[in-house]
Amino acid sequence: MYVLMALYYGGIHSLLAIAGTLIIFISHHRLKNKKYDLLGRVLNIIALFMLFFSVYYFFWNDPKNYNRGTFEQTIPVLSFILTGFLALCFLLDNLPLKKFMMPRAN
Repeated sequence: MYVLMALYYGGIHSLLAIAGTLIIFISHHRLKNKKYDLLGRVLNIIALFMLFFSVYYFFWNDPKNYNRGTFEQTIPVLSFILTGFLALCFLLDNLPLKKFMMPRAN
C-alpha cells in the first residue's frame, strides 16, 4: 500500500519496489528459455537488491523516524525475518554457480 501511495509523488522506495517487481515478473515469464538462463538469474538478483534497497529507503531515510517504530513490534520483526529467509533462498536459487553443484529442476 505504501508503495502505491508513494508512486504518486515518485518516492525512491516506491520506484525501486515497482521496478524490482516488474523485473522479477519479466524474468520469470519471458526468460524461461535455456538460452536466457544466465540473463534471467542476473536480473533476478538485481531485482532482489532493488527490493532490499526499497525497504532500506523506506525505513531509514525517513526524516521524522516515523517508520522505525515498526522494529519494536513482534509481528513486523517476524515478518522481516521470514522475508529475509525467503529472499536468501531466492538468492541461493538464482546464483549462477549453483548449476555446477546441482542441476536446476524445470
